[in-house]
Amino acid sequence: MNLKGEYTKLIQELDEILSLSNEGLLKSEKMYGVIYGVEDELKEISKTLDERSRLSIEKNIPLWRNVPKTGEFVQKEEVIKRDSPLKALLSELLSKQTDQSILSIKTEIVIPAGKPYEGRLYLRNILGQASNSIFLRDSYFRPVILDILLEYLLDNALLKVKILMGDNNRLSSFRASFESFKRQYTEFNIEARYSTGQNIDHPRYIFIDEQLLFNPDYSFDQWGEKTVNVHQLTDVSEIKKAKTQLDIEWSGAIKI
Repeated sequence: MNLKGEYTKLIQELDEILSLSNEGLLKSEKMYGVIYGVEDELKEISKTLDERSRLSIEKNIPLWRNVPKTGEFVQKEEVIKRDSPLKALLSELLSKQTDQSILSIKTEIVIPAGKPYEGRLYLRNILGQASNSIFLRDSYFRPVILDILLEYLLDNALLKVKILMGDNNRLSSFRASFESFKRQYTEFNIEARYSTGQNIDHPRYIFIDEQLLFNPDYSFDQWGEKTVNVHQLTDVSEIKKAKTQLDIEWSGAIKI
């Protein structure tokens, strides 16, 4: 099977319905016909892929399908909601075939709102730099971050992952998901903690191999949903300062 050709074809189909929705010409039966067709083809392709790629596909295809109304024109926002995750997934699979990253790592980048495709890819490209460790610090985590991290843990069983969040309304749902994750994947070296207090000081950091430090101004799962500015710190002394602060917070945090 020519996977590169298959992925490219499916991306083109998704681009077509997105273009039609921009022009106000897309009917619901056309949209769902393409979306469900792409999902079905991905399910079939997944039978020939590695475990990481299969998991990526499974996580992005809902178990249930709505029965769409016919004859109605679909709003652009609805198309983007269904189109973007599949397009991002296909682009990741395509990049793996061509051994190229879709977005190169930059010291500064702005990912505008309405570009969840780019946001998701850029986050994954950053995480993909890790050989030894990933430290994620964000006061607000959603369980979806575990799905993303799983792919890298499957690729590298020696990878050490730390997640540090705050004590807020997202803690309880994240705790439940993390406990389930740990029960299923006992072999992985992943730990999560939360800091108590008011969370007045809550910078977001991605620290890769204790060398590469990124400072985004929006929560990881919202990149491209909201406008995010991602800055990479390159001054060694400033990286050391941030590392010291992270170590202090981690040592005083409560284990999830």
